[in-house]
Amino acid sequence: MKRVLRRRRTTAVAFGIALAATGARGDPLTYDVEYHVDPSCPDLSGLVARISERLGNANHAPGHAEVRFVVRIAGRGPEWHGQLELPSDGRVREVRGASCASVADALALIIAVTLEPAAVLDLPDANVSEPRKTSSRTDRSDEVDTPDAAATAEASPVGLLGTAGVLASGIAPSPLYGLRVFGELAPKGRMGSAFRIGFSRQSSGVAEVGSGAARFSLTTASVEACPGVADAAGLLLSGCGVVEGGALRAEGVPRGGVTEANSVTRPWFELGISTRVSWIIADILRVELSGAVTHPVTRRAYVFDNPREVVQEPALLVGRAGLGLAGELR
Repeated sequence: MKRVLRRRRTTAVAFGIALAATGARGDPLTYDVEYHVDPSCPDLSGLVARISERLGNANHAPGHAEVRFVVRIAGRGPEWHGQLELPSDGRVREVRGASCASVADALALIIAVTLEPAAVLDLPDANVSEPRKTSSRTDRSDEVDTPDAAATAEASPVGLLGTAGVLASGIAPSPLYGLRVFGELAPKGRMGSAFRIGFSRQSSGVAEVGSGAARFSLTTASVEACPGVADAAGLLLSGCGVVEGGALRAEGVPRGGVTEANSVTRPWFELGISTRVSWIIADILRVELSGAVTHPVTRRAYVFDNPREVVQEPALLVGRAGLGLAGELR
């Protein structure tokens, strides 16, 4: 009974996709697949074999195809995420499963019924879903945990919390170094977009400047929006826009020609871009290397008095680097 229900649900979803993506046609279709997957996944020939099991009226023709699909599968452990770009209108279908093979099976089914809607009426006996874990609660006939049913579901984001050591140049006479803490909403799978809020405190220590010495410190809050997060050889790559604001404090240090140590605090605001490379070292743990280039909107000179001597004026471009650790919140 469960199998009948599951196949009926799969039939309904797949047939809807087929009607939206293509119309029925009598001539054999030729198709090609642009395939981006983890090395542990079934290869392209394996995906084509899965599609062929359901088709009687379409041919795989690399380089000479009438329609072309784009498939991406990535994941780790029990969480795998697949995306299929349909050729008719560029829409993207998403599938999640407990293994790469189950995700590949689900995507093969969607491709098959897109090419030949009648293929859904003659599904093989094999089920593309992962075996369901036994539970003490009573099973409900309307709860079907299959990747096919999840094909149209949006990938829910996950929360990350982390900290990083940061180094900045171009703000003070010597590099600023300190610590940043951050929270992030990241894509559930390995593709999508991310949004991060961070807080940092950095200091230059005492820097010898001209006839005296000074100390600089920077306290900021930052917002980063990353429209693209991609998986490349097991590493997560992010490109982001950055907005950062806070206060820059400069203090004179009694040394050399400085006899009276004064301090001044001024607003600090900058805009720029950043990039991050993350390596998942455990199920919920990531090591992160980051870099950024920003432009200070508030560039004011800091000087010594009597005699007047320029201590520092922030550069047109500020460079930053960071190394940190982030964990997934569950």
